[in-house]
Amino acid sequence: MTSHRRKHSRLILLHADGMELATLDFGELDLHSELRNGLMRALIACYGHTSVAMQRSVFTGIRAFAGFLVGMGWNKSLPLPAQVLPRFRDAMVDRSEATGRAADYFATISRLVQWCARNLSWFISRKAILKVPPVPRDKRRRAPARITPTDDDLKAVLRSCYAAMDEIEGQLALGRRLLDGGADSDEERELADLLQRCLAAGGGTLPKQRSLPQLERGLRHRTANAGGMRKLTSMLWLTTQGVFVYYLAILIQTSGNPLAILELKVDCIRPHPLRDDLERLVWSKPRARREQLVDFPRDKGRSAPALCRRLIELTAPLREQAPARERDRLFLAVRQNDRRVRALAAGIVDLYAEQFQASQGLTPFLLREFRRSGAKAHHRATGDITTAQQRLNHRSTVTTAKYTGLGDVANRHETVVRRFQGEFVRLAMGRSERSTPAAAAGGSSPAPAETVFGFECRDPYSGMAEGSRHGTLCQQFSQCATCAGAIVTLDDPKVVARLVATSRELAHLRGRAMQEGWPARFLAVYEPTRRIIDEELLPAVGASVLERATGLAIQYPIPHLD
Repeated sequence: MTSHRRKHSRLILLHADGMELATLDFGELDLHSELRNGLMRALIACYGHTSVAMQRSVFTGIRAFAGFLVGMGWNKSLPLPAQVLPRFRDAMVDRSEATGRAADYFATISRLVQWCARNLSWFISRKAILKVPPVPRDKRRRAPARITPTDDDLKAVLRSCYAAMDEIEGQLALGRRLLDGGADSDEERELADLLQRCLAAGGGTLPKQRSLPQLERGLRHRTANAGGMRKLTSMLWLTTQGVFVYYLAILIQTSGNPLAILELKVDCIRPHPLRDDLERLVWSKPRARREQLVDFPRDKGRSAPALCRRLIELTAPLREQAPARERDRLFLAVRQNDRRVRALAAGIVDLYAEQFQASQGLTPFLLREFRRSGAKAHHRATGDITTAQQRLNHRSTVTTAKYTGLGDVANRHETVVRRFQGEFVRLAMGRSERSTPAAAAGGSSPAPAETVFGFECRDPYSGMAEGSRHGTLCQQFSQCATCAGAIVTLDDPKVVARLVATSRELAHLRGRAMQEGWPARFLAVYEPTRRIIDEELLPAVGASVLERATGLAIQYPIPHLD
């Protein structure tokens, strides 16, 4: 629960430890001072127990109400007219934007005005109409269809992020060089002198915007010519607008939940337990009550872990100035409005996202949709929903299917279905049209063939496996576990025995790969088969069949693998 401190016309929201969480500036409202005071008191009384985000939302509704009063000419007189609530309701119904938000605004203001009517006799006319029907929500416009960014959209956003990072770090490097006496031209020497004078005027930091009128006239003029105090701030410290760019790139690369990624800590990078060429980005997702992780190559300069390391370096000088409870947060930055060091807040990232996409000319996007984009991209690339499941750190593919759908792999599924339908028709007609050596010689179709890893193949000449060719013996033995032509009879001890033998051999091969230094080859060639046998097939075998098969496994040796 937050506490409140009133300072002039500003309402400051405080954490239990006294740290400032937000400032609601009622002074920016063009209202009579008593009207501002009444609305401030009503907000504390009615919504002071709610979250910071909720109180910010209430203040947004108060802004809308203040704008209405200005338009009606009622903003500078007391008390408010008796018909203020009915007229405000009409304005919200007629509002051109989606009326769902307008309905929320009216509900909020109705509660605040009724509190003022009960507790502040001077606020509104004693004949005020307070029982006003709510804005009907059934008139709300239909929400726009969900738009998931495409692969091209993701690439465009990332390109813009990387370009913005270069500009941000270039400005910071310039600021450090100028303060260290490394100016190379008269223009840079002028800028260095301005920075030093502003820092002196601000007592080690730059003066706040509201302090500018108190500065000497020449300094104010030079600051304006240099691009303003915001430009100077971005030359000295990483600002919240700047750190958002890093947040956006990391969010896209991890396909994480926007709020969970926002809570990343400085210890989020960990070594991979098995592979030296990979590293992990780890974060906590409280709703799932477990850690989330994504693996990245170590040698990529723009990978999410590399961006995290860069952020840790850039924010190192700021950490001592941050509140103790935020010092381990990754996305620390200097706020432009008050020069305080704070972690990037959830309430502002959506606004920064809108500003970034507008400034870069990007296709409009919502931060939460990048998670869906990542899931679809992984599902589409592999045709296997378990890959998307691992990417999103879901416990069940049922949850992942809500993100990916089947549209991305529909053509592949339909191809498999048509192939099986054709086989059913040929079987029903009593003949086969396969172009195999046996068929060409006038013989019957070949019997199912055994494969290296214990699967049976209904026709090794069918060309079903990716990379094989119709009419030619299939050599893609490593794809049997995912091939539509594979036959696995899980109640046959002999078939299961071959799977058990394969599982043992692949486990041995995995250990050898790690010791001999070729884990990448094992993961690419053998790991998919090992995972399907160990995690999907063998767990589905009955206990009695598995016991018999284990005893028979020694009779089915696997050829030497490398």
